[in-house]
Amino acid sequence: KIRDKEKYKIIRSMRENNTPKAQIIKMVREHAKESNTKIKDEDIELAYSEIESEVKGVYQTFWDTFQKDPDKPESPFIVHFNYQKWFQWNKQNGVFLYYPAGDRSGDYMFIRIRNNIVTPLDKSFFSRVIKDYLESLPPVVDFVTRETLINKFARDIETIISRRKLEMLAESPVNFINDTKDNTHFYFRNAIVRITAKEIETIGYEQVNECVWEKKIIKRPLVDLKDEQRTLEDYLLMGKGGFDFGDWILKTCDEDMNSAKNLCAVLGYLMHGFKDQSNPRAVIFLETPLAGNPEGGTGKGILIQAIQQMRSVIRENGKIANPKDKFWAQSVKLDTDIFCIEDVQRNFDFEDIFFFFFFLITVDDKYKSKFYFPYERSPYLALT
Repeated sequence: KIRDKEKYKIIRSMRENNTPKAQIIKMVREHAKESNTKIKDEDIELAYSEIESEVKGVYQTFWDTFQKDPDKPESPFIVHFNYQKWFQWNKQNGVFLYYPAGDRSGDYMFIRIRNNIVTPLDKSFFSRVIKDYLESLPPVVDFVTRETLINKFARDIETIISRRKLEMLAESPVNFINDTKDNTHFYFRNAIVRITAKEIETIGYEQVNECVWEKKIIKRPLVDLKDEQRTLEDYLLMGKGGFDFGDWILKTCDEDMNSAKNLCAVLGYLMHGFKDQSNPRAVIFLETPLAGNPEGGTGKGILIQAIQQMRSVIRENGKIANPKDKFWAQSVKLDTDIFCIEDVQRNFDFEDIFFFFFFLITVDDKYKSKFYFPYERSPYLALT
């Protein structure tokens, strides 16, 4: 192993200038001879390979190394964490600090943006990504072994990823794809589908400049359907082997076509991301008849599961839900499309959640600051 950092600088400089390998090795040998330093050919080859990896961008360092005693060639190198390099490394990997309110008011969150897909992160992400990255490095990097680096960061990780340190990450505003009153979007793994009253359009993620939350992406690819002109009634009448869910909806509605169409309109309302604050609605799925004791098994849960195949849904157990508990809705996030409270009890007071869902959502999350987001970006409310 070459201990002299000056020789590494020579290799880096010459390699970046596209100097041939043989000439670089010759220069290092001459430099070693002038400084009366003994260097083995295999040590020069190893050093060259490390610099080659750096130039190709195989790895980056977010630390500095210093020789404990530069006057002694065998003196060990000490590793120091470099926050400026660390912040830059995160930025290059799409990791940012994000303020949902659009300014520095309210709480912030950590996100990663890749191919216009946004993923929320927690603190554990940073320790995992450091560990995985260090384990992927060559055996020797920047004068120290990979094992030394891993041990160093394992000891100091709590300081490195403290909340105060992470607050210094680069900030990034994010423009998300938003539904309007005239269109809505469905996000599949391989494409985005934009639907209007007149057409269905398929768009590649690379074709848009806006972003989408990862949780909103449907966990299956879009299958190109045949270009068929069919009405909603056609789909409901297709029956088994054609469109099973349509057949199920019709049977759930006692074969009443008008009731089935109304139910489809409700499902469409819940899946359309545009919210008009002048006309706020909550969707309540009830059993029929309204009087009497509910028996269950009427399909309410299946409806919610069906919506969950297309949208990001948080399901709350209405039997134990307590809106007076300030943490009761902490599962609601910015990427939540629909918040469904299931099997609410007779004494459930709708007024307890009226302001919460129809004006300004306030989410209290344990061990975090209060989180606010306006009505137009809040999830729909459904109850059963």
